[in-house]
Parts: sequence; C-alpha cells; structure tokens
Amino acid sequence: MPESVPVMGLWSTGDRFLTERSMSGTGEYVAGSWRYERVEEAGHWLQLDQPERVNELLLSFFKENS
Repeated sequence: MPESVPVMGLWSTGDRFLTERSMSGTGEYVAGSWRYERVEEAGHWLQLDQPERVNELLLSFFKENS
C-alpha cells in the first residue's frame, strides 16, 4: 500500500550501497507528496558527512509540510 503522508528521499553521490535510481524510484510507492533530493560529496551516512545540508533539507521539508 502506498504511503499517504509527505515523504522526502535523500540520496548521496558517494553512497556505495544504494543507487540513485533505487532512491528516486521510491516515489512510485508514495501516494502523498514526494520530494527527492541529491546530496553531493557525501557517502552512505550523509547525515554525518554533510550535516548542515541534511539539516537544511529537513527544515525546508518540515516547513513545506507543516
């Protein structure tokens, strides 16, 4: 069953375990709003590698959906 709440998918260019296509394709399983963001210069643990960028994206997402 598709998720009906707003969803944001984050993918990092240095992720060795998840492909961009896998993450961007997740929108097919979302019935609510879907937002996809690509984070440059980060690995699989993008929140550790680019914390400022991840926080900026999260705050923006929360603001859009509050």
